[in-house]
Amino acid sequence: MRDIYKSKLGNILIESDGENIIKCEFTDFFVEQGTDEIIEKCKKYLDDYFSGKITGQFENIRIDKSDYATKILKLVCEIPYGMTATYTDIKEKYEKIYNTKTSARAVGRVVGSNDLMILVPCHRVIGKNNELTGYKFGIEKKKYLLDLEQNHKSSVNI
Repeated sequence: MRDIYKSKLGNILIESDGENIIKCEFTDFFVEQGTDEIIEKCKKYLDDYFSGKITGQFENIRIDKSDYATKILKLVCEIPYGMTATYTDIKEKYEKIYNTKTSARAVGRVVGSNDLMILVPCHRVIGKNNELTGYKFGIEKKKYLLDLEQNHKSSVNI
């Protein structure tokens, strides 16, 4: 099933397999719409997110990526609401947990391939020196999402 969520930043395509969300990303395209329970749950989560009432991670997601990419994106999910981490931070955490080398550039490629924006908060990953880099939907949207979280961080239970 697929449906569109209308946000302040534009239309967001939400796609489910009936049990989990498999895609959540900005779109400019019209899609045949239909909904199910998990899509409605995701829309409620996005309502709460954009109104600053978010209280945690959206649990019903399916990451259809390689084992490496899935591990990286799960680390991205650990970045708390209102906080950021650099590509190097993610790289170092991955190396520590999995006792294997990677690179910040490889982490960046994975983060850039994320199909579950906001649900897997890739907008919270920034470049060194706090640079806003590498958001496939544009730096303006990344900045908006980070500012939104900063403005509501104190009222959210993390």
